[in-house]
Amino acid sequence: YVDWGYFIQGNEQTAGDSQIYFQKALDIYERLEPINKERIAEIKRYLGDIADFEGNTGKAIEYWKESEKLLEECSADLIKFEDVWAQLADAYFDLKNYDESLRYFNKRIDSLENTEEGSSDTKMIGTVYFSLGRVYEEKEEFKEALEAYDQALGFHKLHFGQEDMKSQATVRKVAEVLEKIHTISQGE
Repeated sequence: YVDWGYFIQGNEQTAGDSQIYFQKALDIYERLEPINKERIAEIKRYLGDIADFEGNTGKAIEYWKESEKLLEECSADLIKFEDVWAQLADAYFDLKNYDESLRYFNKRIDSLENTEEGSSDTKMIGTVYFSLGRVYEEKEEFKEALEAYDQALGFHKLHFGQEDMKSQATVRKVAEVLEKIHTISQGE
């Protein structure tokens, strides 16, 4: 069932079928002895992804938090949390719950900074710092936003070069935040 769920996941016409197969797999895995919490966490993450895809953010967050709890219980490697934290950070951002979004983006940064240098995961740190900057910007904490964008720019330049789209987008965000800071300081 899990394989069928993977096969049809991401296709909007078959999201319901994917959910059925993941739910069947979850029912089976929850009855097995010994319980494979890591596998159940993975299935719940995918069920959360499907719920989010279908527009049910509340249900998605429930699944992702259950997945996170199971990963904690089985002392999984931090990198296994990455997808769950990414989804939670983005969902809370979309819900404008910026404090929770910050919490999960910071967990991602802590996790990614502890991965092996040069791995594809370390290249993601810049993207996470960029997202962190967006959260601070929404909170109108411009100094923190600027610091996050500066970190993002450093990683983007290092891994992709100064002319890369990610680097250029980050430079534009830095300029926007500096303009906001300047406008605020002029009004004081």
